Amino acid sequence: MVNNLNQSFEFTRVFDAPRELVFKAWTEHGHFAKWWGPKGFTLEVVIMDARSGGRFLGFLTSPNGNLVMWRKFTYQEVVEPEKVSYIQSFSDEQGNTVGAPFSGSWPLEIMNVITLEDDEGKTVLN
Repeated sequence: MVNNLNQSFEFTRVFDAPRELVFKAWTEHGHFAKWWGPKGFTLEVVIMDARSGGRFLGFLTSPNGNLVMWRKFTYQEVVEPEKVSYIQSFSDEQGNTVGAPFSGSWPLEIMNVITLEDDEGKTVLN
């Protein structure tokens, strides 16, 4: 299978929370570690510098503890409370990009762009 970095998909979610709080859920260690990753996995954040040019480094541990997956982000653009864009990769403990542990065809880098819009006290995430 050939990786095609031009493939994309979009989704929209509406959160019953103010935009500022949803933004913090994406950019602050205490919030982010509580929800990000597959269900049942725990996230340990090593570095979280969620600003334009900043980086994230952390690891996910499976419920049984048998699988540990390091992840890294390189933040491209962070505009409070409107936008978070970053390049996401699997990594080693030092933050070097590595292939996904579950698929040789998974892209080495994935660009993510999250936008947040206020809608009468709720937040629309695109």
